Amino acid sequence: MGRELEENYDLLEKIGRGSSGQVFRARRKADEKEVALKVMSATSPDVVASRRAEFEILSHLSHPNIVQGLDFFCSGSTAVIALSYHSGSTLSRAVRDSASSCLMEADSKRLFRKLISAVSYLHEHRIVHRDVKADNILVSSDLMDLHLVDFNTARPLLEGGALTMTGTTEYAAPEVLNGESPSEQHDVWGAGLCLHWMLMGALPQCASGYSTLRKFAAAVHAMPVTCQGSRWEAFSPECRDVLRRCLTISKHQRPAAMLVLHLPWVVEELPVQKRRATSPTMTFDDAIELWATSTIPSLPELILYMERPDPLGVFLLVRATTRQDTTDHY
Repeated sequence: MGRELEENYDLLEKIGRGSSGQVFRARRKADEKEVALKVMSATSPDVVASRRAEFEILSHLSHPNIVQGLDFFCSGSTAVIALSYHSGSTLSRAVRDSASSCLMEADSKRLFRKLISAVSYLHEHRIVHRDVKADNILVSSDLMDLHLVDFNTARPLLEGGALTMTGTTEYAAPEVLNGESPSEQHDVWGAGLCLHWMLMGALPQCASGYSTLRKFAAAVHAMPVTCQGSRWEAFSPECRDVLRRCLTISKHQRPAAMLVLHLPWVVEELPVQKRRATSPTMTFDDAIELWATSTIPSLPELILYMERPDPLGVFLLVRATTRQDTTDHY
């Protein structure tokens, strides 16, 4: 792949493909640090400049929920960005692979708080990500940590400059679908859709269900997210309020990320998970029923709720809920 890459890094495994290249887990020879190497084609000076721009943005950012840019170099017709490595999977896959194909409100809140904090930090530094979506978010296997990645389309907000529409159509804000330039409110809309994805396991609208972009845009405008109906009753009013605000159709009424970060539901600390008081000992059948109805979707919580778990029951639960670990791209 190139002399500089081989001299400075040991490639360990390919972990995925980003929007503009392949991603490898690697070890930096200088200090044995594990990193993620984003390897991209760069066949012209303009493309090289574009690849370097992604690194330049990341190298000037420092936030616990944003991937770090560590190094950049070119080798022949290839550009490489060395990034901080974070194990886990994309938010998109984490939700799909969960027992109920959606997350509990507490897990969604924890991850959303980290996401909107990262988005707010970007906006404070006059950066628009322009492609905030579940596939561009890495989460740890225990759903305790999150990192926003793939800054290929991120751009500084220049004085008087206009940004073209880019990113993923399904995550585009209404005003961007109508041809306006992406702004900070576009990122807030994307974060709101990520919260919707976590809570419901689906997006409000699917672009593939419409024959044209115009029809999809019309549907987004005509059917705003109201968080009403029986499926929404499982979530707190404060949670639904945050989601409605982030997915407000008018960008002028959509709050800034900094304001979302200070909404009551986002600010409140997560309550300590308590065992059910209905029965001191949960039977295997009770645990299976909870898992099947997604009241307690994860295996550790099921075992926690079983104060005196039956060994055979735990063994069967492990077999029923085990999934292959996956690591996705940056």
